[in-house]
Amino acid sequence: MVDSFLKKIKSLINSSVKNDLMGINRKIKEEILINNYSNSVLNSNEIGISDEKYTQTNIIISLTSYSKRVNNVYLTIESLFNQTLKPNKIILNLNSPWNENNIPETLKKQRLRGLEINFVEDFKSYDKLIHTLKTNPDDTIITCDDDVMYPFDFVEKFILNHIEDPNTILFYRGHLIKFYKDDIICPYNKWGIDEAKSFNNILNFPNGNCGILYPKNSLNDNVFDSKKFMKLAPNGDDIWFKAMSVLENTPVKKIELETHPFNKMIAIGVSQEIALWMNNINNSENDIQIKNVFEEFDIIKYLK
Repeated sequence: MVDSFLKKIKSLINSSVKNDLMGINRKIKEEILINNYSNSVLNSNEIGISDEKYTQTNIIISLTSYSKRVNNVYLTIESLFNQTLKPNKIILNLNSPWNENNIPETLKKQRLRGLEINFVEDFKSYDKLIHTLKTNPDDTIITCDDDVMYPFDFVEKFILNHIEDPNTILFYRGHLIKFYKDDIICPYNKWGIDEAKSFNNILNFPNGNCGILYPKNSLNDNVFDSKKFMKLAPNGDDIWFKAMSVLENTPVKKIELETHPFNKMIAIGVSQEIALWMNNINNSENDIQIKNVFEEFDIIKYLK
């Protein structure tokens, strides 16, 4: 019994040490990237986008930012500038109070290297896609979050998979919608973490923080109904966009970002306080927002 207890203690210690080392490694990688990207934003003149046509449409990266994150979003953008295959456009949508007079100098420098900045009406997290989709309806749009430094092959993997499946919504991380019985959807927190399928499955539910690729014409025209989405799902853009893809009968599948262990998506630590706060809001509201949107468009009948 003593030996068993000691083995258990040793296992717990080893696990704790391993977790601590992983945390230290992540912190070191984050600091190295921040240092490199900070130096790049100050000194580089390299253009971060490309005129090369990979497909019949332009490849556009679209994102938004707000509050304190705007001062650090340059890190995300630098990671997107440093891609093995560069996008044709990178569009940053900013709402009030940001304007030409008060945006950070880092973004002004990045604009000289290809970044586009649009000042838009405030639709919260919907700003990452809705405005770019309206002005570029015939292009392929990749949405990103503003608190992540993306690996250098993030865009490349999207493009290569998009060439194989040009009419499919693609994503790196997502859930699988689950049911109890009698067409009753399980609570959102029961869907499981990253259980989406790597093949077309209508129950695949993309999660936007790791990136989603939307081909042209992949979302129903109701997608632009701001009065409706702000009423039904004000903090649930992923829910709304999922419903719009279902209405359009668009295939959706998960792809793998197989890459070197040191080339991972890294969350920007300075913005995590806001990110965690937003996640808590969404976790408490998701079930209500799913019910609102799915009942409004009778989505359940398409999922069964």
